Amino acid sequence: SSGGDLAAYLQSLRRLLDFQPRRIYPGHGPPVDNPGALIRAYIGHRVAREQQMLEELKTGALSEGELFPRVYRDLAPELHAAARENLRAHLIKLRADGRVAERDGRWTVV
Repeated sequence: SSGGDLAAYLQSLRRLLDFQPRRIYPGHGPPVDNPGALIRAYIGHRVAREQQMLEELKTGALSEGELFPRVYRDLAPELHAAARENLRAHLIKLRADGRVAERDGRWTVV
Protein backbone atom coordinates (compact mmCIF):
# COMPACT_ATOMS: atom_id res chain seq x y z
CA SER A 1 0.00 0.00 0.00
CA SER A 2 1.14 3.53 -0.59
CA GLY A 3 1.07 6.63 1.53
CA GLY A 4 -1.73 7.96 -0.67
CA ASP A 5 -3.72 4.87 0.20
CA LEU A 6 -3.07 5.50 3.90
CA ALA A 7 -4.15 9.12 3.63
CA ALA A 8 -7.32 8.03 1.79
CA TYR A 9 -7.97 5.36 4.44
CA LEU A 10 -7.72 7.90 7.26
CA GLN A 11 -9.88 10.37 5.35
CA SER A 12 -12.54 7.70 4.77
CA LEU A 13 -12.53 6.78 8.47
CA ARG A 14 -13.03 10.43 9.41
CA ARG A 15 -15.81 10.76 6.83
CA LEU A 16 -17.47 7.64 8.23
CA LEU A 17 -17.35 9.20 11.71
CA ASP A 18 -19.17 12.27 10.33
CA PHE A 19 -22.13 10.02 9.50
CA GLN A 20 -22.34 8.92 13.15
CA PRO A 21 -23.26 5.36 12.15
CA ARG A 22 -25.09 3.17 14.64
CA ARG A 23 -23.85 -0.04 13.03
CA ILE A 24 -21.18 -0.94 10.47
CA TYR A 25 -20.61 -4.17 8.60
CA PRO A 26 -16.86 -4.71 8.21
CA GLY A 27 -15.38 -6.76 5.39
CA HIS A 28 -14.77 -9.55 7.91
CA GLY A 29 -16.11 -10.34 11.36
CA PRO A 30 -19.49 -9.57 12.89
CA PRO A 31 -21.40 -6.28 12.57
CA VAL A 32 -20.20 -3.56 14.95
CA ASP A 33 -22.80 -1.67 16.95
CA ASN A 34 -21.95 1.88 18.05
CA PRO A 35 -18.79 1.87 15.89
CA GLY A 36 -17.64 5.42 16.70
CA ALA A 37 -15.23 4.29 19.41
CA LEU A 38 -13.73 1.61 17.16
CA ILE A 39 -13.28 4.05 14.27
CA ARG A 40 -11.66 6.60 16.59
CA ALA A 41 -9.36 3.85 17.91
CA TYR A 42 -8.26 2.99 14.34
CA ILE A 43 -7.52 6.65 13.63
CA GLY A 44 -5.76 7.05 16.97
CA HIS A 45 -3.57 4.02 16.33
CA ARG A 46 -2.41 5.36 12.95
CA VAL A 47 -1.76 8.84 14.37
CA ALA A 48 0.16 7.34 17.31
CA ARG A 49 2.26 5.22 14.91
CA GLU A 50 3.11 8.36 12.89
CA GLN A 51 4.13 10.20 16.06
CA GLN A 52 6.29 7.27 17.11
CA MET A 53 8.03 7.28 13.73
CA LEU A 54 8.58 11.05 13.86
CA GLU A 55 10.07 10.78 17.36
CA GLU A 56 12.51 8.09 16.20
CA LEU A 57 13.49 10.11 13.12
CA LYS A 58 14.20 13.16 15.28
CA THR A 59 17.20 11.22 16.66
CA GLY A 60 18.79 11.30 13.19
CA ALA A 61 18.51 9.97 9.67
CA LEU A 62 17.43 6.33 9.57
CA SER A 63 16.91 3.78 6.84
CA GLU A 64 13.65 1.85 6.80
CA GLY A 65 15.60 -1.17 8.05
CA GLU A 66 16.90 0.81 11.03
CA LEU A 67 13.54 2.42 11.75
CA PHE A 68 11.54 -0.82 11.63
CA PRO A 69 12.78 -2.49 14.85
CA ARG A 70 12.47 0.82 16.74
CA VAL A 71 8.83 1.23 15.75
CA TYR A 72 7.69 -2.40 15.71
CA ARG A 73 9.18 -3.87 18.87
CA ASP A 74 8.27 -7.41 19.97
CA LEU A 75 6.32 -8.10 16.79
CA ALA A 76 5.75 -11.73 15.79
CA PRO A 77 7.93 -12.58 12.76
CA GLU A 78 4.91 -13.62 10.67
CA LEU A 79 3.63 -10.03 10.92
CA HIS A 80 6.88 -8.38 9.78
CA ALA A 81 6.02 -8.24 6.05
CA ALA A 82 2.71 -6.45 6.66
CA ALA A 83 4.32 -4.16 9.25
CA ARG A 84 7.09 -3.21 6.78
CA GLU A 85 4.39 -2.25 4.25
CA ASN A 86 2.69 -0.14 6.93
CA LEU A 87 5.98 1.54 7.80
CA ARG A 88 6.59 2.39 4.14
CA ALA A 89 3.01 3.67 3.71
CA HIS A 90 3.44 5.93 6.74
CA LEU A 91 6.76 7.28 5.44
CA ILE A 92 5.26 8.02 2.03
CA LYS A 93 2.28 9.77 3.64
CA LEU A 94 4.54 11.76 5.97
CA ARG A 95 6.67 12.79 2.98
CA ALA A 96 3.54 13.87 1.07
CA ASP A 97 2.51 15.85 4.18
CA GLY A 98 5.92 17.60 4.10
CA ARG A 99 6.92 16.20 7.50
CA VAL A 100 9.79 13.89 6.46
CA ALA A 101 12.27 13.71 3.62
CA GLU A 102 14.21 10.81 2.11
CA ARG A 103 17.69 11.02 0.69
CA ASP A 104 19.83 8.07 -0.36
CA GLY A 105 17.49 5.66 1.43
CA ARG A 106 17.64 7.55 4.73
CA TRP A 107 14.65 9.35 6.24
CA THR A 108 14.74 12.53 8.32
CA VAL A 109 12.26 14.90 9.90
CA VAL A 110 11.81 18.10 7.87
